[in-house]
Amino acid sequence: PPRALMRDLLLLAGTAEARALAAEFAGIPEVRPLASFAGVTADPAAFSIPTRSGGFGGVEGLAAFLRTLEEPILIDATHPFARQMQLNAAEAAALTKAPRLRVLRPPWPARPSWIAVPDLQAAADALPGGARALLTTGRKDIAPFAARTDLDSTLRTIEPVPGLPPHI
Repeated sequence: PPRALMRDLLLLAGTAEARALAAEFAGIPEVRPLASFAGVTADPAAFSIPTRSGGFGGVEGLAAFLRTLEEPILIDATHPFARQMQLNAAEAAALTKAPRLRVLRPPWPARPSWIAVPDLQAAADALPGGARALLTTGRKDIAPFAARTDLDSTLRTIEPVPGLPPHI
């Protein structure tokens, strides 16, 4: 296609949804997609589009990167726990006036026995002593649960985490 019709697409990745989007964008000739990973996984699975790994340097760094792209589109398909990146993406898109799409997973339907909490510390505090917990927070956000030695927790991660306390 003529150069004027080409758009650069930055896909903030790290989820199954991002992988599916990458496969879709790989076949669109008017789009030059690039998937970006935070760089916390040592050996991420290959994507069907070019990739980069590592942070941008906050909002200003991401905005500067977007400014190097041609007619950029930003798609944020990061993990739901990547809150800081979600905030940075929104602010950088606003600064550069790049269109932004945030991919959201549908919430699980609440059950009567569920307790809503505002954050991970409150979740750890809400668990009764002796509870068994499945932690899907990733390795960076386990501190509130590591402090609860009275819990029996299983941590779901992509890679092994060295130095976990015996109760996780």
